Amino acid sequence: MLTNTGISQPVGLVFDSNNNFYVCNCGSSTIRKVTPAGTSTLFSSGSLFQYPNGITIDENDNLYASNFSNGNIIKITPTGTPSVLNVTPGGSTSGPSNGHLDYYQPTNTLYIASHGSNQIYKMELNNGNALTVIAGSGIRGNTDNTDALLATFSRPNGVVITSTGDSIYINSAIPVTNTPNNPLNPQVIRLITGVQSGTTSVSTLKSPSNNLKSYPNPVSDQLTIEFDLPFEYSGLTFKVFDSLGEIVFEKIGLKTIRKHINKTFDLSSLRSGHYTYSISSKNEILVDGLFIKK
Repeated sequence: MLTNTGISQPVGLVFDSNNNFYVCNCGSSTIRKVTPAGTSTLFSSGSLFQYPNGITIDENDNLYASNFSNGNIIKITPTGTPSVLNVTPGGSTSGPSNGHLDYYQPTNTLYIASHGSNQIYKMELNNGNALTVIAGSGIRGNTDNTDALLATFSRPNGVVITSTGDSIYINSAIPVTNTPNNPLNPQVIRLITGVQSGTTSVSTLKSPSNNLKSYPNPVSDQLTIEFDLPFEYSGLTFKVFDSLGEIVFEKIGLKTIRKHINKTFDLSSLRSGHYTYSISSKNEILVDGLFIKK
C-alpha cells in the first residue's frame, strides 16, 4: 500500500535496479519515487519540468523524462538532479509537445515520440545528445511508407523499442485534426522497422478484421489462416513474433490473386508459448494472437 503518495495525475513510470519506481507526477510537474515498501517521496522538481509525461531509465539508474507542455528532454541523476539534454520542436506555442520515450542501451540512444511535431526522434547520448528525426514528415496523418521520413503520424504518444533495436512500436491518433476535441483517441499501432540499419519503413498494425481466422489455435504444427481482401493483390508476407517482438518465422512473397485467402503454414519448428502473427501486403497489415502447444 502506498503511503503519503503526493501523486497527482500520474502518467509514465519506470523501475530502477533496486525495485523503486519513479512516476511522472504530471499534475504538479514533479517526479515521485516510490519504494518497494510503498513509501512515496518527492524525487525531482523545478522549472525544467512542465507536465512531465514520459519516463525511461538507463543501466546506471539515470532517468530521462519528456515534457508534455514543452520540448524539454530531461536527464535526472540517481540523486535527483535534473538537466535539459535537448529540446524537441513543436512546443507550447503550437500545442502539446512530447509524448513518451524509450532507452536503447547498446547504442545509448533515446527514442522520442514528438506529439507536437508528429515525428519520431532519436537522441544519441554518446554524440553530444544529437537529436535526429528518424520517422515522420511532420504532416499530421497516418500514412505508411517504405521511407519512414515520408510517413505521417497523428499525435504520436507511446513508444517502445524491441530488444534488438530493429523495430519501434508507436501509438498514433486516428483523428488527424483536433475536432472533435479529443485528439488522442482512438488509436492505431504503427511499426517502424530497420531502425539500426538506417533503412527505416513505417506500417500500421490493424486489429483483426476482414473475417480473419486462424485455426487450429492453439496449434502444434500446421496453422491455417483465412481472411477476405477488399481487392486482389499478390506479394503477401506472413510473420510470427515472440513475446519480445522478434521475428521467429517468416514467409515473404506469398502469391495470391483471389480476394478470399486461405493459407497453411508449418510452425512445427516453434516452441510452445504465446506469439503474435501478422499477414501483410504493401497496403495493409492484419494482426492476431497465436498459442503454440506441443
